[in-house]
Amino acid sequence: MYGIKTTLIFLTLALLPGVLSPVYAETQIQTLELPLGDITLKPGTALKLKALALKANPEMDINKAQLLAIEVLAKSRQGQGMMRLRIGNDLTPWTKATGTQKKFDSNESNTFSTIKIRSPEEGKGKVWQLLINGYIKIRKVILYTIQETAQSVKVQNDYHRLQVRDWKHSIIINPNQHV
Repeated sequence: MYGIKTTLIFLTLALLPGVLSPVYAETQIQTLELPLGDITLKPGTALKLKALALKANPEMDINKAQLLAIEVLAKSRQGQGMMRLRIGNDLTPWTKATGTQKKFDSNESNTFSTIKIRSPEEGKGKVWQLLINGYIKIRKVILYTIQETAQSVKVQNDYHRLQVRDWKHSIIINPNQHV
């Protein structure tokens, strides 16, 4: 049974963008990497993701972009640091950044964790911020966006129904049904 589920996952991920829906063939998820150089952020800091995105890619039409998700390469000083995403007035739940004092002071890549945060339902708004609670060191942030068009609205809605839970190994067809 596990083999069938695995096959279905790979077929869904491979075929969905181009074959099952012509909308996916015309809309492309864009990634934008924002290197932050191991910046240490204090409690109460708000990292302005839209401003950073425009600085990294001045040609980006930020007003028509929808933020689908972010990946943050980060660690916290005591393992208690938290972060969450604000899009417009919507907030995601707090997500913990792991770490220890020894790892916090190290520059080694393996001391950072990858934290994945899916944006709130709409993914668009005047404000894109990463809110920080605790002492957190961030190496980079990766933004996953699409440009808003009439067709991308369907892609955005489908994305939230067919969300990638582990982003590499398993998917959720809907919030109550795990594959």
